[in-house]
Amino acid sequence: MTIGALGDIGFYASSEAMQTFDNLQHKSSVNYSEHKIHKKKPMIELTNFNADEVSFDMHLSVLLGGSPKMTHEALTKMMKDGRVVTLVVGTSVIGSQWVITDLSRTFKTLYKDGRLISCDVSVTLKEYN
Repeated sequence: MTIGALGDIGFYASSEAMQTFDNLQHKSSVNYSEHKIHKKKPMIELTNFNADEVSFDMHLSVLLGGSPKMTHEALTKMMKDGRVVTLVVGTSVIGSQWVITDLSRTFKTLYKDGRLISCDVSVTLKEYN
């Protein structure tokens, strides 16, 4: 069952394999300027919108039927190439287009020959206009 995707990296769950995300957070913010007024409270004015940010965590494991090495390498390449991607969750496109701005990997389990068995990945995206 397909849960969504970040570009060509799929999120899915079935009886054979699972690659999903946790802690999906979508952040929006704006900036205000403050105009001081003599002997009164300042007046604030909306000046601009900041690019939205999305972050989420993934647990990658061969025990879940995937390839942690291939997935984290694909995310790294996507970030280093500055690739613009779409984020889909369920049938909904989240925001418009995104780039990966931060990628953190924790290598949890390695086989005795150094092969990666499982890792945790934290991904941060920024809205691309």
